[in-house]
Amino acid sequence: MAKKPESTNFSEGFIRLPRSLLESEKWNALRFRQQKLFLYILLKAQYAPYVYKHNGKDIQLMPGDLCISMRRLVDDFNSSVKFKDEKIDLPFLQRAVSTFLKVGLTDTRTDTGITIISIVYPGVYDSKNSLTDTQSNTLSIQNRYSHLKEEGKKDKKEEEKKEIAQSAKKQLRSKDSLSFDFEKWEFIGITDDERLNWALMYPHIDLYIETLKAIEWLKKNPSKQNKTLWRKFLTGWFQRANDYSENKKAYQSAKGSPQNTDRRTKDVEGKPVDNQYAGKF
Repeated sequence: MAKKPESTNFSEGFIRLPRSLLESEKWNALRFRQQKLFLYILLKAQYAPYVYKHNGKDIQLMPGDLCISMRRLVDDFNSSVKFKDEKIDLPFLQRAVSTFLKVGLTDTRTDTGITIISIVYPGVYDSKNSLTDTQSNTLSIQNRYSHLKEEGKKDKKEEEKKEIAQSAKKQLRSKDSLSFDFEKWEFIGITDDERLNWALMYPHIDLYIETLKAIEWLKKNPSKQNKTLWRKFLTGWFQRANDYSENKKAYQSAKGSPQNTDRRTKDVEGKPVDNQYAGKF
């Protein structure tokens, strides 16, 4: 970037942030870090006319022009004392500059092979040494940055609260005492209350026998042993076995014989029927 002239009547000038900018849709369309980056570009841009020499050619820079490589801008921003609590990378900078251009805050031009970013929002730069009568309608960069910093702290606190809440939910979901021991080949962590509840939920089966069947199935199917939701696996096994036993008992009772029964033949009210297709056509 071209250095600002050391001796100039603009050296005591100031950068003005009109309220029209801070309350505009263009400003509100930016994210918090993008807003801080835009403020930094304002600080780095020329505040006075300056002739920058590049490859033996003169490039006229006006107030609001910034002539700097993207990589250098990233490094300068990350090493800035004012913005030391924020870090950016090159992809973020490229996206942000594209957003500034899209919403109409900046413009770009190429001169003798280099790119120049220009602040195009009106009324930002003032070459006077004293504030004008628009002082009541302006905010200094430092005041605005302090305001943004407080907003950033609030945002970070909200994000931390969300992360804590999500972490608590995950911990609650992960605290399941039921698991499977492949060395002993048995389910562990089943409480007495759970056994009583299962006995009420699945009254047509012997829980102990069905548990042994489930274990035997795991032994015969090693490719299925990488499960994590053991409660879902075991209760699902109980549910299917219970449904099969319930249907079988119902059909045997209806036909008076255990022969020629089909556990799938129930009507919409749950009553057994002789033909599994009865009432469906």
